[in-house]
Amino acid sequence: MSGESRRGRGIEFSAQRAAVNSLTVAVGQLFIIVIALATTPLVLSRLGLIEFGAWGLVTTTVGYMSILDPGFGGLVLRYGARGRVLEDPHTAAKITTIGTIGWLALGVVLSPILFAVPTIVTHMHLHASLVQPIENFFYWTYALSFLGSALAVLMSRLTAIGETWVATTIDAISRMIYALVLWGLLERGWRLGALLAATAVQFAVSYLASLVAVWRRCGTPYGTWTGLSAEVWADIRRFTRWMQLGSILETLTYETDPLVVGDFVGAAATGIWNGANRLGRQVTYFAYIGNANILPTVSASIAANEGLETLRRIYMRANRIIVLFGTVMCGLVIAFSPALFTLWLGAEPAARPIINATAVTMWTALAMVAGTPRPVTGNTIIALGKVGYGVRAQMLAFVINLVLTLALVGPLHLEGVLIGTAIAKMCATGYLLIRFVRLVESTLHEIVFPWLIPALSIMAVASVIARASMWFVLGHDFSRSQAAAWLVPLTLLYLAVTVLGLRATSYFTRDEMQWLRRIVPAPLRPLLNRWTIALVSRP
Repeated sequence: MSGESRRGRGIEFSAQRAAVNSLTVAVGQLFIIVIALATTPLVLSRLGLIEFGAWGLVTTTVGYMSILDPGFGGLVLRYGARGRVLEDPHTAAKITTIGTIGWLALGVVLSPILFAVPTIVTHMHLHASLVQPIENFFYWTYALSFLGSALAVLMSRLTAIGETWVATTIDAISRMIYALVLWGLLERGWRLGALLAATAVQFAVSYLASLVAVWRRCGTPYGTWTGLSAEVWADIRRFTRWMQLGSILETLTYETDPLVVGDFVGAAATGIWNGANRLGRQVTYFAYIGNANILPTVSASIAANEGLETLRRIYMRANRIIVLFGTVMCGLVIAFSPALFTLWLGAEPAARPIINATAVTMWTALAMVAGTPRPVTGNTIIALGKVGYGVRAQMLAFVINLVLTLALVGPLHLEGVLIGTAIAKMCATGYLLIRFVRLVESTLHEIVFPWLIPALSIMAVASVIARASMWFVLGHDFSRSQAAAWLVPLTLLYLAVTVLGLRATSYFTRDEMQWLRRIVPAPLRPLLNRWTIALVSRP
């Protein structure tokens, strides 16, 4: 057995460390959601529905402009984790330099696209007084997006060595600063400029804090790329080519919805999409709590030669938790979206179209949950060096989404665009799962169906029961105070049905629950007592 396999994965990539990191990410996500819930009504009230929709359209369009994502963050995660096992921190530092320079250079190379900004803004059919401010917002958001991508490459160094909790803490603190700056500037009438200034301050704080943290925990943050082996260079070129193609397809498939909506439906519909999208994305915010640990853990397992059996076990355990979180959140959004919007946005006139857009929010949430098995599957494939599998899945999604969007946007308008996106994600996920099980020498019945089918079934039953209960007690027209009074008992009902569903489907075995109790941080262990374990699982 080689020296690297004798060393093993190490405590940095153990289930215990993953649980601590995931808990920190969960707390951080809750903190971020609180900030979003607090700032979104303020932004909506200061900007109005048209500028609020323009905000979502601009940020999505800028993301569309940076379609040539070379996947440098994934490279840093992969080589950073392998380097931790093989005691080689220098390769990850060199790739961090390549990634940072690559992102900044990509921003310069793509900058001629900005000449199209006036044309894009013209198609938004805005009042003349809004045209110039939104054009300026476009330009600055473009610059900040590439700086943010370079920052993400640096922060990947922390995740790669099992220090996700540090990156999450930095992110949470910087977002709090963002919220304070945003609130102060909006109160002074800055409007869209407040969003830009607050984002710039957030990035500056994150970068300085990340630089110090990486230096102390990983060694030199950056390194010259001289000395990289021909094998590593070949891997980088192959990896980045596939990731760039995958990013292009991902963007064309899923990130162009507001462009289609704005052009074919209208500017106000883009504002409705933005509100529904912000609530629907809570599905992935919660579901992906533990996802950041997957690529480093699997990469470390492969470097330590632990074998396919261990890989399959890691995969199943990760997806059981991630997909469960995603389906639980999706069911909540589907069941209670009108009440959640009413509680969140209140009775502001600009908020009423969003509150009434129940079908839009439902399809947004379903599109999010359709992709929840893909991050664990995709990260495992990346760790195995088979990046092309994910790109083929994206190609399938792109074709399906294009056909359905063009077919449905006319008769169904905004809902048609989102239905096309949801179906495309379902098809891409199914294709990727089929290819993956063959790669790890298994079957869908063995490592996919045991968690996927029960999770979807529980979500469907719990959301239907909870939705019917909400209409029974609240009717179709209710105030913010009524929503606040009933959301807690209705959510408890939803969770009770979910727990019964977990037990009825044997989603977790008794042994799996005991394993969870052993690995979770000590403050959470009382929650997984004998009574809880007996309630959720069967022997």
